Amino acid sequence: MAGIPADRRGLQIAQPETILVLSRPQEALSVADAESGGTPAGAHQGETPNTGEPAPEGTTMRAEAASRQVLALDPGPEQTGYVLADYDQRSGKILVAEAAVKPNAEILRVIGRCPANTLVLVEEMTVYGMMSYAALASILPTVRWEGKFELASDWAGLECLMVRRPDVRKAVAGSCRAKRPHVRACLIEQFSPGQNPRKKGTPLHGVTSHAWEALALIGWYVRTCGKGDEVWQDSGR
Repeated sequence: MAGIPADRRGLQIAQPETILVLSRPQEALSVADAESGGTPAGAHQGETPNTGEPAPEGTTMRAEAASRQVLALDPGPEQTGYVLADYDQRSGKILVAEAAVKPNAEILRVIGRCPANTLVLVEEMTVYGMMSYAALASILPTVRWEGKFELASDWAGLECLMVRRPDVRKAVAGSCRAKRPHVRACLIEQFSPGQNPRKKGTPLHGVTSHAWEALALIGWYVRTCGKGDEVWQDSGR
């Protein structure tokens, strides 16, 4: 074929109107692919390929594009309070999926079953001044478990943040010296104003004991790193 380079012979030249031009030259989607529901690499479902603007109503968004899971842990020497929630990065809303206190060994399994985009928040022990042997006997095992949870998150390929309790309390309650009852009251006001958290069907139903400290980690994350301060829980729970 005279005039056509050997490496281009046999290729069909598409008409300009049959190609959707994307933000990057190497990404193109033919009309036939578009009609069959195909999506070019680098473009999220539910968005126009070149602008990222919302697609027409009825288009299903990819879950990983709009939300991620947050697993918050309040470690103890034998048990850990945890809250597992879905965080919508666009609206800033959080959906609580699980809240409980479990043996530390079971928390390792909770970490292991989290999807790849999960953010793990672990409360980091803070110690000031001299401590008695009795106090250290409780603190040291807790610190070891903090490290195990961080390592388990790393092995699972999850992002992990170690957060100091004073930072959490200052963000949630306005003072790093805030007591637990005040922190709990601030969390109720932040996530479920005017509702009794013990009542079934309310946003914070099921959050007890150490799980309140874990929820405070999410409160810290939403206030300092997130976009909103609302929380909902699955009504079926």
